[in-house]
Amino acid sequence: MTELLCEMTVWRDRNPGLVTFQGLVDVFNKLHAEHFRKAQERTKTTVIGTLVAACAADGISPAQIVTFDFETGAQTVVGACGSVYADGTDQAGFLEIAQSQFARFGTSDRLELDGWAIACLEQAIAARPNAVGWPADLAIVRPYPAPARLTILRRIHDSTEPLNPAFAL
Repeated sequence: MTELLCEMTVWRDRNPGLVTFQGLVDVFNKLHAEHFRKAQERTKTTVIGTLVAACAADGISPAQIVTFDFETGAQTVVGACGSVYADGTDQAGFLEIAQSQFARFGTSDRLELDGWAIACLEQAIAARPNAVGWPADLAIVRPYPAPARLTILRRIHDSTEPLNPAFAL
């Protein structure tokens, strides 16, 4: 899925018309089947996964949270601006973790998104060690310089890694 995310980012960066939410959906639809096929060829286990994206308002679509199913290609809008979303084998439990950690991290003027993710993953691993584990891939897209974008991908190997200021809001 990381390879899919990287290729989606390149496609969107090379095609300014794909910056909208619909552009994100179009790029995923174009690329996901080939990446899923390759992933299946590399392993003897079942290939599943969900790509979760928080999309900023783009002048056409509102800010929203959307999931992309790696196996089926299905896309589902699962949240709106200001909401928190969690996915996985214990969705209700993971959502509770995400909301409690957001309350903890979201109290200052600066939200450390990678710190929030690390804290959530630590709790999720403790709760479901057979289903959740390291490493974790994080991505953030920022306007730089506007209207162009800078995409930052970060692989976190464990909870001791330092926070990266690029993930702060």
